[in-house]
Amino acid sequence: GAAVIAGEHILAIAASLPVERTIRALGRRSHWGRRMMRSRIGTLVLDLSTPAAGAADAMLTREVFQAALEAGLAGICCLGGALPAERRDELIGWANDGRMFLMCEEAA
Repeated sequence: GAAVIAGEHILAIAASLPVERTIRALGRRSHWGRRMMRSRIGTLVLDLSTPAAGAADAMLTREVFQAALEAGLAGICCLGGALPAERRDELIGWANDGRMFLMCEEAA
């Protein structure tokens, strides 16, 4: 699952829809009422603890990072585990390219 949070508000929860589609449905942050405060607000929270094979890979796609960037999110927080070790550099690179933070519970 995934959720988008800005301030104290949950803006979206993705359970069955693809994460990037949920983010794109949010649109730009201008309608969130906080545009004047910061250039980027909001965090995408991904649950990587899903036991399904490849769940982390399915959520951590280039499309998800691009959608988060286009929506004006400040970063991505991954709960329930570490980034896949074999993709760590790639994922950090995508976050750096978008000037977003990338956090996870465990270091691989």
